Amino acid sequence: MLNACHTGKNLNQSRISKEAMEDALPSFRNRPILGYIWKDEDGNPQFDSHNTHQTDDGVIVYDEQPIGHIRENSDVHLEYVEDEDKYRVIADGFIYNDYTDAVEILKREIQCDVSVELSVLDLSY
Repeated sequence: MLNACHTGKNLNQSRISKEAMEDALPSFRNRPILGYIWKDEDGNPQFDSHNTHQTDDGVIVYDEQPIGHIRENSDVHLEYVEDEDKYRVIADGFIYNDYTDAVEILKREIQCDVSVELSVLDLSY
């Protein structure tokens, strides 16, 4: 289960209303779960951030890879978190057991931070 994002003020200083988040819930379905995995000095795999690199032509390339996905029939809903006074998007997804070290990291860490990329369709100040 992913605790994907929340209403109100975000770390990037954007604000998302409950109504906008409710409207966006269907867009979580049939989407990949992405992650960038690197090895620390002890050889242990770790998740990192939105890692990118730039090609010689100046094109930004995202280095994340699919580590799972949210299915068409996945439960995606808002849950109110009283002590934070915000709604969080909760989504059922699954992480691939093969092809990445994501499962190893999650078993070791139990909980990991995630970030969700948003497409801005309407904006106001």
